[in-house]
Amino acid sequence: MKGTMKISGIPATIWYDAVVKRRDSLKITMTGPFGIAVGALGATPQGFLFFNAQSGEALEGRGDRETFRRMLQVGLSYDEIVSLMRGELPAIPEE
Repeated sequence: MKGTMKISGIPATIWYDAVVKRRDSLKITMTGPFGIAVGALGATPQGFLFFNAQSGEALEGRGDRETFRRMLQVGLSYDEIVSLMRGELPAIPEE
């Protein structure tokens, strides 16, 4: 999958490429204007590794809703993100 997104914290468009292998793994690479590397995410149901190319830091953790909310500003769990990328309707529980 390919697409674009705008993040409210930065005044730029980010381009991303995403690959979903069945439901067991997910890879997303992000680039900014002029092809500048922004970051990359590799995830499985057990955890994820996110590399922030701007700061040179790698973050590792669980693929739960709260972690993705803090890191990517997307309040979805790993399974919900994969469901959306596969064109499925995720079962998002109500609070």
